Amino acid sequence: MYCFGLDPAVPTEIQVYELWDDPEALEKHFAHENYFQMAGALQRVEGFLDSINRQYVADDRGTVYDESGKPRIAALA
Repeated sequence: MYCFGLDPAVPTEIQVYELWDDPEALEKHFAHENYFQMAGALQRVEGFLDSINRQYVADDRGTVYDESGKPRIAALA
């Protein structure tokens, strides 16, 4: 799953988020021709200067709220 969007705080930046189900799916993504074409296309965009890439792993895929409707803050600990 992909999400592309303008950065609301920095007008010269975009944010790209990707969601992968498992390491194997991510590995296939990095090896696929579409990945190489996308990376090249982004670098050819006029004004492109740099990219910062981060990887976050989320093990808790539960809901934001518990059964009583209260936020699950413990999931962030």
